Amino acid sequence: MTYETAKKLKDAGYKQTGIHSPLTYSRKEGEPYYPYLNELIEACGGGSLKIERFSHVTRGIVWQVYLRGKEKTEQTLEEAVANLWLALNEKKQ
Repeated sequence: MTYETAKKLKDAGYKQTGIHSPLTYSRKEGEPYYPYLNELIEACGGGSLKIERFSHVTRGIVWQVYLRGKEKTEQTLEEAVANLWLALNEKKQ
């Protein structure tokens, strides 16, 4: 997962604790938490999560994830699920 995505999760209110990993121990105060894939999936909540892997002509391998009418496509499964969580937790304005 990229720093930018981890920061977006933090800014959107994603919990900043979880399974301890080397990244957790080396985090400096205020840096975003990098959740594991299973933590992201669980945080997306109930419903039928659909995950598909495609070979895209120009982008190589891409992942598509779907849940509750939201869809995200990314190069890595972690990024796709992180962006799905962000879409599911958008602040209603």
